[in-house]
Amino acid sequence: MVSKSMMEEWVYLWKNKRLLVILLLVPFVFTVLFGAAYSEGKLHSLPTVYFDEDQSALSRQVIQAFQASETFEIVAPVHSEAELSERIQQGQATLGIVLPSGMEKRVRRGETGQLLTFVDGSNLAVVNSALQGANEVVQTISGGIAIKRMEAKGIDQDTLFSLRSGYRMLYNPTLHYGIFMPLGLVSAAIQQALMLGIALCIVRHREKGNAGVFVERLSEVGVVRWLYAKSMPYFLIGIIQFGLCFALLINKYHFPFVGQAGWMLVLSIVFMVSLLGLGLLVSAFTPDRLQATQISMLIALLSFPLSGYTWPFIAMPDALVFVGRLMPLTYFLHGVQEIALKGHGWAALQSDLIALGLISAVTFSLTAFRLFRQKAMQKKSEASNELPELENSFQSTI
Repeated sequence: MVSKSMMEEWVYLWKNKRLLVILLLVPFVFTVLFGAAYSEGKLHSLPTVYFDEDQSALSRQVIQAFQASETFEIVAPVHSEAELSERIQQGQATLGIVLPSGMEKRVRRGETGQLLTFVDGSNLAVVNSALQGANEVVQTISGGIAIKRMEAKGIDQDTLFSLRSGYRMLYNPTLHYGIFMPLGLVSAAIQQALMLGIALCIVRHREKGNAGVFVERLSEVGVVRWLYAKSMPYFLIGIIQFGLCFALLINKYHFPFVGQAGWMLVLSIVFMVSLLGLGLLVSAFTPDRLQATQISMLIALLSFPLSGYTWPFIAMPDALVFVGRLMPLTYFLHGVQEIALKGHGWAALQSDLIALGLISAVTFSLTAFRLFRQKAMQKKSEASNELPELENSFQSTI
């Protein structure tokens, strides 16, 4: 009976072409799109305009330094700050540089020369790349000027800089957006596709109006075994999708993976089980397929921004952190970071695996309780309907 129920689910998926396409093709298409979109990793050749009011050797050196940087591309000079702001407002430039009059003279007098940069702040990725690139250019020029001053005064630069600051960027030394964003987006896409199918497993049987047949099948197979049979096709599809999509990101688009594939498989299996439990829970407690679809999509859409993957929990209100920690995707994405980017194993994954295990236990238990209760209520209803029939039969006999 278990194999029969499982085969029924495979047949349902085969006949429902739209759902089958969503389960099999949508995650793959999203992987290709996200992989291609983030393959560059960093922004290059940001269109830049400048207003050189100083017209000095130093101002020309600054402009040449910006032009030499791969982050910027000088597109045109402008003749006023108003024109510079207008170029940015119209989208013709993302960065504007103002080199004020008298800048070189102040530097020659030993004072601090200042230049002003205008950045299009409507896109955070542009802001980060532009500010980082501009700081690198200015610090390089400023360091060269400081060294020349020390040499002119006969001061050893090692003596002057008695305290130096250094840093080492771990796990993402090039500040590559593509290192972590596609992994999270692809995981969220696979979750969304699977939730759509899983959430219809139970509710579609009740919606047909065959509650009696449904309860009879539960009695024949057993609630636990029936849940196993219905969820196994989605489990297999999900595991295959995770393997293919992650392999595509790593091999085709060259996203780094420094951990062990075995740990990723373990994490994916436990995550899939928790996802099945959540989807079945939605299906068990919703009255129709429309509501089941709406709730499952709402969960899938909210789980990614509330996972702490792109915006940390320390910057969220406590209420949203609480909601985020109820989502399986939160623990899966943290585990993906620990494995793929940091190369960690059990020590870093145990809390995520335990949390996913608890979510699985709670959701499957509630789903089973709901089905047992539904089976008991159906039998009670059938028994109450049989009593009047027996009475009528008895009276007719008399």
